[in-house]
Amino acid sequence: MDNDDLKTQHLQLVLGGSAAEILKELNDSSPALYQNIWNSLKRRFGEIDEARAAVTKFEHRRQHDAESVVEFEQALKPL
Repeated sequence: MDNDDLKTQHLQLVLGGSAAEILKELNDSSPALYQNIWNSLKRRFGEIDEARAAVTKFEHRRQHDAESVVEFEQALKPL
């Protein structure tokens, strides 16, 4: 048993709720199962540091000289 197989077993045991639901969609016999689990988790829940990255972008965003307040507000909303 290689390291990824061991990690896969641990992930399968600890995932719960909606995270565990993704396991039903995956092929258990795939040699890339460990990576497939992580890719599915990222698609379903986003990147691990996504919230932190959004806060950083928000904090560093400054109003441009030619940008109106309304334009600046619209640029901040998606962050």
